[in-house]
Amino acid sequence: MSASSSKEEFSVNALVLRRTDLGESDRKLVLLTQERGKIDVVARGARKAGSKLASASDPLSVGVYHLAPGKRWAYVTQVQPISSLRGLRQDYNRLIYALAYCELVDLSNPHDLRNDDLFTEVLTALIAIESQPNPEAALLWAELRLLQIEGIAPSWKICTATGLDLGETPAWVSPTAGGFITQSQSNSYADRFQVDAEILIGLDLLSQRAKPPEKFRKVKESLETLHKWWRHHLDRQLPAHEQLLQQIQIEATSATARLPD
Repeated sequence: MSASSSKEEFSVNALVLRRTDLGESDRKLVLLTQERGKIDVVARGARKAGSKLASASDPLSVGVYHLAPGKRWAYVTQVQPISSLRGLRQDYNRLIYALAYCELVDLSNPHDLRNDDLFTEVLTALIAIESQPNPEAALLWAELRLLQIEGIAPSWKICTATGLDLGETPAWVSPTAGGFITQSQSNSYADRFQVDAEILIGLDLLSQRAKPPEKFRKVKESLETLHKWWRHHLDRQLPAHEQLLQQIQIEATSATARLPD
């Protein structure tokens, strides 16, 4: 599907979510735009040495993209850069977290469906991951906000089957059920899994915050819980999200090894 039904060139404020090589020298970009939602475009010659579109076709690039409609995709003719989110590119861990977040944004949103809040929300989340002292907590906060925007936010503390408050640990969670379920109801859901009640309480509190905290307990376990939730609802492999979980585990293992005997 073409990104535009018009034959005239048009411009969009956009963030590059993902890129893939196309042909000998082109790149296909997935853009999240403020005006048209998610669209696919082609940056011709972006892989050639000295191409003016090379840096603008990198994931996490933000700018005004001037596009010319084609039969299948729109083509990038010019880009006015706004931000490259340099702080993410200069920190390996923050880069991994940002790419994992963009993966979720990409897979959870269909093409050509405008969402007025999403573009601003995604930029706010990436800036938080770039600048907050605790990027893991910023990512967790951003994922919870994305779940709310997508309309698939879980009920962390109220049983979706009985309406009872969370009062047991470990507690059962079921994506099919929509969140926390009591033990008496757990056998009804094949996708159930157990989580410490502390994690569910923390996720509930974090989902209500207007900005990410500087400290947050059990970030890895919380991200693993959200990973299972995303896997269920997107029904897709999430390689970038899995990579960040592996990286957090490596860091935790290294930190433990450095502790004095």
